[in-house]
Amino acid sequence: MGDINKQTIIDAPVQSVFKYVSDPRNAPTFITSITKIVSGPDGAPQEGQVWRAEATLLGKQSVINLRLHRLDPPHTVAFAIDGDPQAVVSLRLSLESGGQARTRVAINLDVPKVPSIFLGAIMGNLLEGDMARLKARLEA
Repeated sequence: MGDINKQTIIDAPVQSVFKYVSDPRNAPTFITSITKIVSGPDGAPQEGQVWRAEATLLGKQSVINLRLHRLDPPHTVAFAIDGDPQAVVSLRLSLESGGQARTRVAINLDVPKVPSIFLGAIMGNLLEGDMARLKARLEA
C-alpha cells in the first residue's frame, strides 16, 4: 500500500479553506492530476456524490469518477478516485497556533496498488506543487 503526505500553512481561516477544498469544481485549480470537472451535481457538495473528471494519473490520461468519500466540516475532506489506479486524496485542516486566521493543511494521497517508495518518487513533487497552488489561490 502506498501513500504520501505533504503539508502547508495557509493565511486564511479554516472555514474558508474547507469551503474551497470541499468543492470538487475547484479541484483542477490546485490538484495537478485533475485537469477538468466534466459533470456532476450542483449545489453544496455532499458525501457520496460523484463527479466525472478528466485526469492524468501516473502518466495515463483518463476520465474518472471523483467521489466525495468523506466530509467532516470543517476539518476533513476526502475524495476517492474511482479509476485506474484507485486512490484516495484526503485533506485535513486545523487551526494553526498563534491566534491568527491561519490553517494547517495536510494532504495525503493513498494509492493501494503503488508502493510508497514509487509513489513518492512519482507524485512527491506534484503534491508539493499542489499545496503551493492551493496556498497561492487562497492567499490571493
